[in-house]
Amino acid sequence: MAKHIRMISLIRRKNAQLKIVKTSEDGVIEGIKFRVTRLEDSYSAEYVTNAAGEILTETLPIYADKDGATKYQYKVEELDTEETFGYQLPDSQTVELSEGEIASVSFHNKPIEIGTKATVEGEKEIDPLDKGHADRYGILYRSCSWQRVAR
Repeated sequence: MAKHIRMISLIRRKNAQLKIVKTSEDGVIEGIKFRVTRLEDSYSAEYVTNAAGEILTETLPIYADKDGATKYQYKVEELDTEETFGYQLPDSQTVELSEGEIASVSFHNKPIEIGTKATVEGEKEIDPLDKGHADRYGILYRSCSWQRVAR
C-alpha cells in the first residue's frame, strides 16, 4: 500500500510596526487622529495619539509579493478633526517598513494665527474672520464652539 504525503508550504509574511510621533508648538498632542493607508491596495486604518503624542501600530506587512522583492508603501496623514481645528496640518508622509525595525514618522503642528489681517488681490486688508467676506472671496467657515483658556 502506497503512502501519500501531503506537503503544505506555509509562507510567513514579514511584518513590522510603524511609530507616529506628534509634536505641537502649544503642546496639544493627545487625541490627534491619523490614517495609515497602504498605497498598493488602499487598505487603511485610523489611530489616535496617546498622552505622549505617540502611536505604535499593529504589525503591518512589509512586502507586496511572496519573494520579498517589492515593499509596500504606506501613506501617513493627520486627519482634519475637531481636535486639529485652528492648526495648520502638516503634509502627509510616505514610508516603507523594514524587517527588524520600527519605522518612525513625525508630525508637527503650528496654531493658525486667528484674527490677523489679509490682503486679497489688490483690495485693502480684510479680517478673514469677518463672515461678510465669505461669499465674495470663497472663504469657508466651520462651526465650532470656543472657550476662553487662561494662560
